[in-house]
Amino acid sequence: MAKRLRIQLDPAVHQALIRKTGSRGRSRFIEDLLRSAVFTSDREAALGIVDDAVLDAGYRAMAADDDRERESSLNTPDPTHPLGYNFRPCS
Repeated sequence: MAKRLRIQLDPAVHQALIRKTGSRGRSRFIEDLLRSAVFTSDREAALGIVDDAVLDAGYRAMAADDDRERESSLNTPDPTHPLGYNFRPCS
């Protein structure tokens, strides 16, 4: 059996919720969001929180990828080019 819950929302959030879900369907929408956050084994991932150490490790791994670094350097702005872009093709 479903349980009732009274919550307070910022008026802007409430209006956005109504626009997103219409006049009906708010409970289902909120329940789906909460279900994914509550029943996920990694709560931080559900909330989009990333540990700085994990983020740093990811950046180090990308920097160590020579092919990725070479390709990204081909797509960087070139101040000597008349349009400011480096149009060398990726190979």
